[in-house]
Amino acid sequence: MNSKEVEAVLTLQAFKRYEYFIKKSVDYEEVWGLYHDGWAMSKDDNGCPLVNFWPKKEFAQKCAVEEWKEYHAKKIGSSLICMGSRECYTHPCPRMIG
Repeated sequence: MNSKEVEAVLTLQAFKRYEYFIKKSVDYEEVWGLYHDGWAMSKDDNGCPLVNFWPKKEFAQKCAVEEWKEYHAKKIGSSLICMGSRECYTHPCPRMIG
């Protein structure tokens, strides 16, 4: 993946980034997360935990900053969707910085 594509996606509106995430995740049959003694997680506006996914390694690496600076990009296996918790929600393409 080239840096021009990464930067172009980062400028898209949220719904277009979501569409890109779905298309690329299906095309490549993979999703990426950030990992360091557990998966990087965030919370929605109601405080519900979110597992963060990206369609390609480069996007995950770009978000390994601030509280996630010790995390590294790791491919998430298709069997790991919610780590067995009913109170866990998925969240593609969070905090796209650009």
